[in-house]
Amino acid sequence: MFLFSPPVVFYSGRGYFTSAYKGLRSGFLNIDVPIALGILVLFLRSTIDVIFDLGPGFFDSLTGLVFFLLVGHFSQQKTYSFVSFVGDYKSLFAIAVARILADVIDDSAQG
Repeated sequence: MFLFSPPVVFYSGRGYFTSAYKGLRSGFLNIDVPIALGILVLFLRSTIDVIFDLGPGFFDSLTGLVFFLLVGHFSQQKTYSFVSFVGDYKSLFAIAVARILADVIDDSAQG
């Protein structure tokens, strides 16, 4: 697991490190700072555990954390691209009101 985790941390997690670095450099504390810090601390702690034979480390938890963060990011991107539309919610509000009123008028005409 020790050999498989550096690509996960430094390749798959590089977006979090880059975003955290850019945020800190501009003086802005974004959500990627604690995520990157957590990934880095977990990797360093697990590496120290393996090198000094203190235990097996937490590389499986580390790779699972990065995996689920990336799955969440992917699903967030897909949802945003599906939901995004031209205009704002007010442009759709009139259509919804017109539809509800048309249903009420049709029901009252039949009753």
